[in-house]
Amino acid sequence: MYRVPRNTQQAVQEKRNRIARRYDESKTAAGKALSWQLETHVGHDNIAACLYPLARSAGLQELQLDETVREVQQVRRFGAEVLEAFIRFETRSGRGEGVVRLVPSPDVPATFLGWTLLTALD
Repeated sequence: MYRVPRNTQQAVQEKRNRIARRYDESKTAAGKALSWQLETHVGHDNIAACLYPLARSAGLQELQLDETVREVQQVRRFGAEVLEAFIRFETRSGRGEGVVRLVPSPDVPATFLGWTLLTALD
């Protein structure tokens, strides 16, 4: 069995920790596709507290991957390796599309955390 050298494991963990700090400090200018208000929220808990009520009140439904644009890919954005996917959805106001970016969890292998969510109504 091949063993990853300790210094490599340490480097991987340090990189995951740097990404996690970015995740913890993540910001969103949330709301344009779900409401007419543009607000900036910082941190996971604040973002979730904003997005869940907005999604409910906007009637968010049919949220799905849109692989007609491009398949899910691993890409480098702002110095971080992320999974990037295009999405589509519907609200009471109309149809929308967007991009979601996920970063690897520093604590749980094979788990990803939301990092970026960009949306717009058609």
